[in-house]
Amino acid sequence: MDQKVIQTNFGTNNTKNTLLHCPVMNNNIVSQRRHLIACSHCGYMNSYIGITPGCASHCRRCKHVLYYRRRQWLTRANALLITGFILFFCANAFDFIGLEAGSNAQSSTLLSGAVALYNNEQSLLALLVLLIIFLFPLLELSLLGYILLSVSTHYKAPGISTCLTLLAKTRPWNMLEIFLVSVLVTSVKLGDTASVIIGPGVISFAMLVVTLIALNLQLDHGALWHWYRRENLFCLSDDQKFHSCTTCQALIGRRLWQQSPHCPRCHQKVSPRLPNSLQKTTALTIAAAILYIPAITMPMMSITTFGQTNEQTLLSGIIHLYQDGLWFIGSVVLVASIVVPIAKLGIMTYLCWSTYRGSSNNQPARLTLYRLTEIIGRWSMIDVFVIALLVALVQFGILMSIVPESAALAFASVVVLTMFAADTFDPRLIWDTNERRT
Repeated sequence: MDQKVIQTNFGTNNTKNTLLHCPVMNNNIVSQRRHLIACSHCGYMNSYIGITPGCASHCRRCKHVLYYRRRQWLTRANALLITGFILFFCANAFDFIGLEAGSNAQSSTLLSGAVALYNNEQSLLALLVLLIIFLFPLLELSLLGYILLSVSTHYKAPGISTCLTLLAKTRPWNMLEIFLVSVLVTSVKLGDTASVIIGPGVISFAMLVVTLIALNLQLDHGALWHWYRRENLFCLSDDQKFHSCTTCQALIGRRLWQQSPHCPRCHQKVSPRLPNSLQKTTALTIAAAILYIPAITMPMMSITTFGQTNEQTLLSGIIHLYQDGLWFIGSVVLVASIVVPIAKLGIMTYLCWSTYRGSSNNQPARLTLYRLTEIIGRWSMIDVFVIALLVALVQFGILMSIVPESAALAFASVVVLTMFAADTFDPRLIWDTNERRT
């Protein structure tokens, strides 16, 4: 059915063909603009349809959002980008959060958590926190600045395709909204033992989170690729079957792909399905499950009060929150550190097992489960951020101090591995049983 749709549109005369010379193959490539888009979640070939501004187009088979149509998206994106740069500078320049206990006071900046982890010989954990709350957001703002400046000035600057690709790949690792929730959890947790001082950096940071969310909602990635290169179909003259590029959504003829498996538009490697998807996802899921055992059984941090040291695990920390009457915060930590990781490990195991068996049952439900893992998996980082904030703030010498322990790195590794597992899983494999039977 998909092939017939392609052939029907390929035979129309409303689009002018362009011949491009390929230096690798020494052949002529037919470059066209076609109103076709392959769904990245099920592989179904859809036709572009006209939609009103503010609406979205969905896949006919799996209902995945294919593209949006924004109102004046470029003007709004530029305004939000400038605001984002200003707020990012303010969030890092001003005091972030402070703590007062009697005559003792401790203040911190946005990066104090990463510095404190590094000083406590948790270099890998410090690097992860630094990447997530500083380097990735700065990279996102810089990439968007370069891209939107080029679009606004109608100048195709060098490396635009690389910037667009990096923007898509690094966006899931920007977890500022999760860090903001961690600040709230930390403030409530310390509220009974000391006075928490919210600095101007926190206010700027909260505004930055809202700005970046609005900026990503305004961006029209399809329009950006269309501006960079209008053609979205590349083939040799007699190609009839096509593979879809998961980066820029271009369609590449199978004969052309066999000679050069790189997308002519974004230059990324194209494959019919992600190579060794099930094997990689299974290995990452097993590794995450193994690391989750020490993450919940070993101590996450050590709390020293008046010379007495108590080690706290994930479960004991949640129990203390409930005992202190912090039911809401305790429930948030329980869901983020216990429910979400176990649920994601179970879902990924089920998806790998059912896909390996070639099951055609409950395909829409399985795809929904996969989308759920993409959404919830990142939120387990709350515990890691809370530890970073506590280590940075609670350093009052013999009165009270907090030191991270080995389980913190193990738990962070579980979150990272499950995110990689979801990224390496190709959801189109869920629907391949239908293709083999037709």
